[in-house]
Amino acid sequence: VTLENRSYYNMTGGREAGGTVTPLVVGVTGGPYDGLSYYTYGGCQIVNDFDVLERTGPGMYALQYPDYNSLSYYAGIFTDQLNSAGQPLRTVWAGHSFMLIRDAVQGTLARNEFLAATYEFFEVGINLDITDTELPKAYSLAQNFPNPFNPSTRISFALPRKGHVNLKIYNVAGQLVKTLQDGVMDAGSHELTWDGSNNLGTSVASGVYFYKISAGKDYENMKKMVLLR
Repeated sequence: VTLENRSYYNMTGGREAGGTVTPLVVGVTGGPYDGLSYYTYGGCQIVNDFDVLERTGPGMYALQYPDYNSLSYYAGIFTDQLNSAGQPLRTVWAGHSFMLIRDAVQGTLARNEFLAATYEFFEVGINLDITDTELPKAYSLAQNFPNPFNPSTRISFALPRKGHVNLKIYNVAGQLVKTLQDGVMDAGSHELTWDGSNNLGTSVASGVYFYKISAGKDYENMKKMVLLR
């Protein structure tokens, strides 16, 4: 493997030309991550400088960033050989931190699936059940993802018990823009999507918005997000 560039963000235009901050990474067909897809996101443009890798020698493509200007860029390389004793010799190289993997499809656990695929490739016995049925121990509201976003973003929150939940979007003037949830929800981890529209179904302008959750008798929290058209 060789390092082609230290920043996929810069290779796709950077700050001046609107580089891709949150790339969707997909597993290359025939590789150890075939069928897997996830976002990489670190919280800011500096952290999001994900390495672009290129294969050399026996290396093969494992993970691919979105194409840009008809060129292909890769986030992962793997090798699968036999050593001098006839035993499997395998390596995996990834251009980003494991901790920066984010779910691309609602209901999936991309980090768990990435780890499971890696263990399977190295022929390590694992428990393939990656579900998590344990209820949250406290209320929580996560930072929306992606952020900044266009055209939509996901808001995750946790409820330790069943109850009425109110989740609303406000503009910087404090005016209500969108009600995402107003009703009873079961205990557990939840995720709602905001498509950048108001309660009338009209797309709102670029800018800073706030999302506020009220749950239970005494839990409230608010976070800021940025919409870029």
